[in-house]
Amino acid sequence: MDDRRFDSLAKSLAQGASRRTVLKGLLGLSGVAAASGGLLTGQARAARRPNTPTPAPIRCPGGQRASGNSCVCVDSNLSTCGPACCNDHVASGTQAYSECCDNACCHGQCYGEELCCAWPNLFCEAQNECCTPDKHQCCGSEGCCDTECCPAANGAALCCEGETPRCCAGDTCIPADGCCSDAECGGCQSCQNHVCVDNSDNCVGCLDCQQGSCTVDDANCDDGDPCTIDTCNAADGSCAHTFDCTLIDDDFCCPGETCNITTGSCEPIVCAHIGEACTDPDDCCSKVCMGGGSGGRCICLPDGSLCESDAQCCEGGPCVRSDPTAQFGNCASVCNPVNAACAINGECCSTICSGAGACICLPDQSLCSSDASCCSGTCHRLDANDEFGQCIP
Repeated sequence: MDDRRFDSLAKSLAQGASRRTVLKGLLGLSGVAAASGGLLTGQARAARRPNTPTPAPIRCPGGQRASGNSCVCVDSNLSTCGPACCNDHVASGTQAYSECCDNACCHGQCYGEELCCAWPNLFCEAQNECCTPDKHQCCGSEGCCDTECCPAANGAALCCEGETPRCCAGDTCIPADGCCSDAECGGCQSCQNHVCVDNSDNCVGCLDCQQGSCTVDDANCDDGDPCTIDTCNAADGSCAHTFDCTLIDDDFCCPGETCNITTGSCEPIVCAHIGEACTDPDDCCSKVCMGGGSGGRCICLPDGSLCESDAQCCEGGPCVRSDPTAQFGNCASVCNPVNAACAINGECCSTICSGAGACICLPDQSLCSSDASCCSGTCHRLDANDEFGQCIP
């Protein structure tokens, strides 16, 4: 292309001719007319254009609409974010919440270098990381926990792990089988130092806590009476004390009566009369059952007979003993006065049967065993527990 043709091309472009028309003129002689015609046509059109062009209307993306010279969200509850609309008017941390993050909506929380921590993940500021749902979320300065997070009472926090993977809120990390409260323990157990232990205070009355259940313990009903059977009621924890005279010797449980071994209760003694059948002395009310067994008969002992008690003697006693500590004595109906003949001390009614066979009393200063044996005064003992004393007027 020579310099003149280049200058012509430049001039035509400067005057507003289209590139296509100008290029046609460059193709040869036959195109000169076309180029000339085109150039004149372009000049005519340029002459008809107004000096100020008409502005094109605003075109808004997605869910936005034009409002004056700007785009706004069609839903007035949403906020524009580049070409998008974000729902930041609801509570954060919910599925519906979104916020603007680098001209795009983050359905969660925007953090770091315009990064989005999408719901249900949780942003953990302490370590500038995003905690995923499979973790136990943000744990204070610990960051995201693989295990349970335990917020302590002093505001600190700890990731529970190893041998203590569980958390008691506001307390500490504990073993997996540990407890935080009584409610986590079964039955009557209580949580003590994060361990479930039996606690009988959680049972009523006589019931005891054993292996987590309130169970009967009859020992809690012991009334100290050997003649009763003590039982604990499983329904309400109350105690029952059932009398049973067969539990111990009937003379203990039934003093003055007899024990019915069938019913376990005490019954009045029905005495056989003299001459009636008996099997043991109790049948004869302290008289003597002579013979015993099926052929026994109740008898009384005449004067002079060997006896153990006054009741065995026919005249009602006394059963006189030469030695007050002796088991046996002799039945004597009447006491002999002083100076009367005697064979044993008992015949003299507490005075002394002398070696000469006469009842005598002891003069003053004599050794004595009772006041009655002294002629006058009393039998004075230096010690009240002494067997013998001295007659003093």
